[in-house]
Amino acid sequence: MKQKTTLPPSTLQGQYAGFVSRFLAYIIDLLVVIAIVTILGLTADIILRFFRIDEFIASLLSTDNLLGDVLRATAFLGSIAFVNFAYFVIIWTVTAGRSVGKLLIGVRIVPLNGSRISIFRAIIRYFAFILAALPLFIGLLWFLISDRRQGWHDKIAGTCVIYDWPAREDDGMIGRVQSRWHSLKHTRRLIRTKRAERKSKKAAAGTAAVHTETEGS
Repeated sequence: MKQKTTLPPSTLQGQYAGFVSRFLAYIIDLLVVIAIVTILGLTADIILRFFRIDEFIASLLSTDNLLGDVLRATAFLGSIAFVNFAYFVIIWTVTAGRSVGKLLIGVRIVPLNGSRISIFRAIIRYFAFILAALPLFIGLLWFLISDRRQGWHDKIAGTCVIYDWPAREDDGMIGRVQSRWHSLKHTRRLIRTKRAERKSKKAAAGTAAVHTETEGS
């Protein structure tokens, strides 16, 4: 008696990540960067106040001084840029392409050859990400039409984003979506049929009216 061999269910692991997964991972990473900047800012403020360095800096950067406002804004934006750069480049390199957001969502960045992402490639991808976002985010959304779901930054760095967890597609959800789609197609077909019937009735009524007028004349 032959035994039936059951194949393991297919998973999404190793397949190219979709828009929702990548977007959610980026939002989480953005919140992490904001939290880091906030914590560092509060810590620096406490240290400066404890050693009275803030009073010295305030005397140099007077609120009435335009240069002081420019320097403060530059320092604030520079700190955000530095933390953002350090966070992504370091964490991509150390965790093999998994940031906090990607780790929670279950995706990761890998080079196209399947190796571990290097710090050099991580730096290239980071700055390429900025370039891809400049033309109205076209470079970031390019992965929607890419076979490998690569944005411009992925293409420049030679990377792609794949699912890291052995997640499976929800057959129930897929079945409901397919059922609704078929129902919608059936409804559209009925609407087109009714419209065609109405047009044929109007055409028949018009033809009958023409025949009546012809016979009356």
